[in-house]
Formats: sequence, C-alpha cells, structure tokens
Amino acid sequence: MTANTNESAAAAFQPIVASHAFEEVVDQISHAVHMGVYEVGSRLPTVEALARAMEVSRPTVSEAVRMLQRAGVLRVRRGAAGGIVVASAVIPPSILKLSTRRVACNLLEVVEARRPIELEVVRLAARRATQEDMAVVRDALRLEEEALGAFNVWTFGNVKFHYALGRAAHSRVLLQYLSELYKELAMFLEAFTPRDFRQPEVTIEEHRDILAAIERHDEEAAAAAMDAHLKELEEVAEAEQVGASPSPRT
Repeated sequence: MTANTNESAAAAFQPIVASHAFEEVVDQISHAVHMGVYEVGSRLPTVEALARAMEVSRPTVSEAVRMLQRAGVLRVRRGAAGGIVVASAVIPPSILKLSTRRVACNLLEVVEARRPIELEVVRLAARRATQEDMAVVRDALRLEEEALGAFNVWTFGNVKFHYALGRAAHSRVLLQYLSELYKELAMFLEAFTPRDFRQPEVTIEEHRDILAAIERHDEEAAAAAMDAHLKELEEVAEAEQVGASPSPRT
C-alpha cells in the first residue's frame, strides 16, 4: 500500500518544542496510527521527512521508530519498495504512557470534556460532511460490526468511527481537541478488560443512529443521538468517582 497522502496525514506531525523530544515523536506517530490517519499496511513518511516535520534529529526519529517496531506497531522494510509500515493499530499501554501531555486526573474529567466537543462535531458533520467523509465513517462502522468478539479490532473501529466524525466536521481545531481527548480516554479505559465490554452491539446501534442522522443532514437529530451515546460512559465515570463502577460500552 502506498503512503497516506490525504490532508489529515499531512497534518499528523507537528514541530516539537518540548524537551522530551523522543517521547513526543513516539506520541505523534502512535497517535496518528491509533486514530486511523495511517492504517495497517500504510507507509509512513521517511525518517528524514518525519524529522523535518517534527523539527527533531533523524536519530531521535529512528529511536522512536525502533521502539514502536519492538512494540509491534510498526515494521521496517528494507529496499526500494520498503519503508516504515504500520503493522498494528493497537497501541500498547506502555507506549501510551509515554505521552507528556496528559492533563486529566480521572475518567470523569475526560468524559465531561467529550460532551461539548462531540456534540458540536456531529452538528458540523451533519452540515458539512461530503460523500467521501461519509464513506470513511461507514467503513469504521463496518469494522466494528465485523469485529464483534475481537476486542482489540472492535476498539480500534470504535475510535476510528469517532475520529472519522471529527474529520467530517471539517474543523481543524475541533479535530485537534478530539484527538487529544481520545488519547486521554484510551489511558483510562486501559483498566477495563474485554470482559467489561459486554454490550458492543448497543454501541454499534448508537453509532448507526448517529450516522443516519448525519446522512440526513439533521443537525439536531445527530446531536440527540450523540447525547444518548455519551450518557452511558458518563454514568460509568460518575459511579467510578464513588467507587462503584459499572462496565462501560464506550
């Protein structure tokens, strides 16, 4: 598969100004993979191109790539047809924990931030989404539907669905907020095992409702469907605060 050249891919890597350059490179690459900007089989930019985009040294990028290769996220192919290839969309918690930009102290803080961001995302998506945008959202939903029983694949499809909605809103600022939000959320949901996700079919049905409203260009129906979708995890987060956490669907 050729390198991803869409607008989201081009904007996936930003200059690094923090002192923890290595951790930031790992974070940006793993996040681009986790959010589906680069899918399994896709080629990333070269080490040289990544170093220029993030304004760090090539050895720093090479070290980050080696770590992600050991974690099973990337694979490095030699030769003219080679390059840095995405091997898995599942980012191990040990990699996620390298992020230096986490700000939330608990799950409730993350969940509270979802509401204003994701409600506006679906309203804008209902207004602005193109047929190409909707095809990406449908592909993510199809991945969820086909992955029932395969927890890691289903989780990736779930995240990809929400990120596809973010891209369909055509707001770079909201997409950035959404991306940061899902990095925070992934860390807290790490504590839940596959057994905890007992009703993925309910989440899928809620996603279908959101998609249908956006396809009708019905902003208020899309917001209402997202509102219903968010409530369950909000209840989980609130219960966790008092020490009686039920199982989430996400």
